[in-house]
Formats: sequence, C-alpha cells, structure tokens
Amino acid sequence: MTSPAVTLAELDRPPTARREADDLAAVRAAAARRRTWTVVIDDDPTGTQCVRDVPVVMGEWTAGDLAWAARGHDLAFVLTNSRALPASEASRVTSHAAAAAGRAGERLGRPVRYVSRSDSTLRGHVREEVAAVRAAAGSPQRQRVVFAPAFVEAGRVTARGVQWVGDGVFVPAAATEYAADPAFGYDDVDLAAWVRARLRDDVARVRVLDLALLRGGSGPELVRDELRRGHHDDVWIAEAVTGGDLAALAAGCALAEDDGLRVVYRTGPTAVRALAGRPLPEPWPGRDGPAASGLVVVGSHTGLTNVQVDELRRSRPVSLVELDARVVAAVDEAAREAEIGRAAAAVRAAVPSVTTVLRTSRQVVAGADPITTSGRVAAALTETVRRIAETTELGFLVAKGGITSHDVPARALGATRAVVLGQLFPGMVPVWRLLDGSRPELPYVVFPGNVGDRTSLAVTVTRLAEGDRSA
Repeated sequence: MTSPAVTLAELDRPPTARREADDLAAVRAAAARRRTWTVVIDDDPTGTQCVRDVPVVMGEWTAGDLAWAARGHDLAFVLTNSRALPASEASRVTSHAAAAAGRAGERLGRPVRYVSRSDSTLRGHVREEVAAVRAAAGSPQRQRVVFAPAFVEAGRVTARGVQWVGDGVFVPAAATEYAADPAFGYDDVDLAAWVRARLRDDVARVRVLDLALLRGGSGPELVRDELRRGHHDDVWIAEAVTGGDLAALAAGCALAEDDGLRVVYRTGPTAVRALAGRPLPEPWPGRDGPAASGLVVVGSHTGLTNVQVDELRRSRPVSLVELDARVVAAVDEAAREAEIGRAAAAVRAAVPSVTTVLRTSRQVVAGADPITTSGRVAAALTETVRRIAETTELGFLVAKGGITSHDVPARALGATRAVVLGQLFPGMVPVWRLLDGSRPELPYVVFPGNVGDRTSLAVTVTRLAEGDRSA
C-alpha cells in the first residue's frame, strides 16, 4: 500500500484553546463526586504505559484480588490476555472480568466506569470485547461508545479520520507492518470504515469528535452535546494528537456521565490516564541495589524489536539463547520438551554472570490457525521461563511483546497482583513491582514490541543492570 506521509505539524491543527491541567482537574473532581472506579479491561499488559501507582490484577485472579484493586484506588487494570485468544474465548474472558469488576464495585458502593483497552495500531478482538463490556455496563439505552485509539507518547495519533503511526513523519497505520498481522490484519485507511468493518451490525452510525471540536473553548461541552444527540448503537471516534485532546474528551465524557449517560470506552494507553484525570508521570527513577544480571524474554516479532535486540547485543555483553519456534509449534511433544529443556539449561548456565536474552527464533511459523500456532510457541516460551525462575536468581526481568509480557508474570511466575511503579521513558515501557507469585518484589518491565527507538532496549537493560552504584 502506498500512502502519503505527513508531518506532525500538518496533523496538529487547529491550535488549542484549552489547558490540559484544567480538563484533568475537572475529570478528577467529577470522579470524586461520583466515587467512580475506572476499570481497564486490558487485552495485554501494555496499557499501563501512561500511569503509575496503579494496581494490576492478572492470571488466576479471585474476587479478593479485585476487592484489593478497588479499595483506595480510583483506577485499576484487569488483564485478560485476550489478544492471544480466539474470538469466542476473548469474549468469554472479557465478560468474566467485566462482570466480576462490576460486582466488586457494587460491594463497595462504587459505580464502575469500563474501559476496554487495546492496541493503538488497531489489532485485537474489537467486536467481541466491546460487546462483552457493554453487557456488563448495563443501562443499554443510555450507553454511548467512544473509540479513542491514540497513543500519543509512542507516535500513534488520530487525525483527519485516520490512525497514524510515526516519529516525525507519519503514515496511516494501515500502511505499516502492524496491519499485516496474521490474526488481525486490515487495509482500511479510513478509521470510520475500519470501525464499521469490525463492529458490523453492532454499530448504526460512526461519528467523529474531531480536533476542531475538542480544541475549542467549549470542547467538553460540545462532546457532551454530541453524545446527548446520539444513539446507543452509535460509535464516536475521538481524534487526538496530544494528551490535551484526550483530556478535553475525558472532561466532556464526564459531563455526559453527570447527565446520566453510560459511556463505554475502547482506547489506547493515553486515554486511560486522561479518563483517570492524571497527567503524564515522570519516568521511573531506577532500581535500587548493586549491579545485577537479569533476563530479557523476547516473544515479539516486529521489525523494531529485532533492531532493538541487535542494538542491545552491540552495546553491551549479553548472552543470547533462542527457542526454536518450529520445534515447539509442532506436534512432536518429545521434541518440544527437549527444546524447552535445552533452552532453559542454556539460560540457567549464562544468567548468573551475564544478562541473557531468551527469544523465540525469528522465522514466522505458518499454521492453519495463526492464533493457535502462536499460542503454542508462547506457551513453550512461558514454560521455559518458569523452569528458569524456579532455580535461578534474577536481578530483573524484561518481557518484550504484549502477549509475552502477560504470560511471563501470570503464568511463568504465578503472579496475580502487581503495582505499576512508573515508566522507563515518558509514557512508555512500564515497570511493575510483582506482589505475589514465585518472585514477589522482582523488578519487572513490560516492554511492548512496537515502541521506542533502536536504543531503547539497550538503555533499559543498562539502567536495570547497573542499579544504584552507591548501594
């Protein structure tokens, strides 16, 4: 696909008449009045990139874990890993999480605002997950669905009715490698057409809350009025090039909620912080303690990930162990077991003395069902990490890729609770503190496959490995 490239300056129009801090303050005030608990049902862990001091519930969580996340917190993440699942299973786990969150909120007397968080490059089970969250939200005739996919900190912006991806120069998401995803590929440049193709008969009309509306002096009031005039089967696309655009959107949605509308959200990471009334946090200050070696687990296959791993290997001493994806995806269970054992032993031998990269081999393994095939590879990678963590001390752990970054803590380490400490870069690459499982307190980094520049992984590992030299 050939599509015109544009600069950020060309997209960032018209100028805004609003102050982001004022809109965020209005959002916080509205949430405090209503005692709102914003629950993010996230299809992988990378939605935590723009917030800090937020609870995360994952894996084999219980009602007690949700109660913990609701007490004393205005925002929480419930991870489903549903992007890695078939559509029917994605619907089931999203329904289960949303209904359980609703019960937790009800027990504490707190109304729940539902956010279905997914990929800013438009991959995921949109129809199934939005339907599941809407079913839990209740008041169907009062519902309004707002779609805000921008992740402005990572160069994914929404303008001119298109989702753009770039760093200085921007192209439509439909022209990137993400649109060729084996499970979630698409070719719609126009975002309204993309929504209609995904939601099919679940949507009556697709409307746009454009930058001119959001940036005007009465932006939030105009958002409220647009939602009032609409229908429960309409979907509103929110354009955004800056965090301020999403703050104006959130302030307008808060006004609509004050009027009794039930707004359900499908968003990228930036809108999550706006809906919680939070400014972008300062980057995480770093790990305390002496220098240490750790483990970097790479499941992502994006071109950027490959470049980042190459730069890491060039910039500092690391060991590389590859898990053969063709072997672990195949039906030969003996060969699969042997390959997992070989890779785990190689990492155990290396990691005490040098940070080690464990990655799946780079060839894409074909299969009749891409999700099932990738699931077998992901499960083998997770089992390899589980065996390593059983017997090997790790100074830190980095997981590269959305699905990988869920499976490592939830399945390999058995964690159900974590807290987001912050990010290594502004609005990107979150650091968690795991609270339970086999490695509580381990510094754990969620590194998406498609963010940062070529040096970001190397910088991450250097900061984690070196720690606080004064300790």
